[in-house]
Amino acid sequence: MVDVKVRGVGLTRQLLGQAEVITSVAEGTTVGALLDRLAVEKGEAFARYAGNPQATSSYAPLRIVLNGRDLIPQQAPKTVLAEGDDLLIFLPIAGG
Repeated sequence: MVDVKVRGVGLTRQLLGQAEVITSVAEGTTVGALLDRLAVEKGEAFARYAGNPQATSSYAPLRIVLNGRDLIPQQAPKTVLAEGDDLLIFLPIAGG
């Protein structure tokens, strides 16, 4: 098992229910698997954002920053987590 810190900003913080969560995952767990687990634990409101962006019940995919490095959406779900990783999740914001 490895411990990973998950932090949220804005709406994702509200959906997580707190600013940060320390969670234990099995070695080899991917970011996608962790988001799936959080979707089950945190409920439908979180699941809508963590789900497949092509699904009709989901919203824009979450942006993921792992240890200070932005992960591109195609890379994030397959990225394997390691002991002490710091995962920041947030919603993309557009504006002008």
